[in-house]
Amino acid sequence: MGADIYAALAARSPVPAMIAVYGADRRVWLNQALRALLGYPAAARLRADDIVHPGDQGRQQAVAAALRAGLIDAASTDLRLLSQGGWVLTVTAHDSAARVDGQVTILTLIADWTEAAWNGHY
Repeated sequence: MGADIYAALAARSPVPAMIAVYGADRRVWLNQALRALLGYPAAARLRADDIVHPGDQGRQQAVAAALRAGLIDAASTDLRLLSQGGWVLTVTAHDSAARVDGQVTILTLIADWTEAAWNGHY
C-alpha cells in the first residue's frame, strides 16, 4: 500500500523532478521525468538492480537496508544509473524513508550530473 501511495503522489507532482519510489520488494516505480531520461516505458516493471550500475549496487543496497532498518532517515549517494539503451548516467540519489503500517517505502529524488561528469567537473 505505501509504495503505491507515494508513486501516485509523485506522478501528480507539479515539480519537474526525477523521482523513484522503492517498495519493500525492491520493485521501483519511475516518474515520467526519470522514465524519459532512462528510456523506459511506463509499463516497464523494474527493480532497483535493473537501473543501478552493477558497480554501485552494493552501495545502493546498503543505503536502502539502513533506511529500511531505521538506522538513518535520509541519505544522498552518488550512483551510476543505466538507461534502457545502455548509457551510463552519473547521478546523486537523495533518499528518504517513510514507515506506514510497518511497511517501508523509499522515495528518491535524482539529480543528474552526467554532463558534468563527462566533462571532468564532478
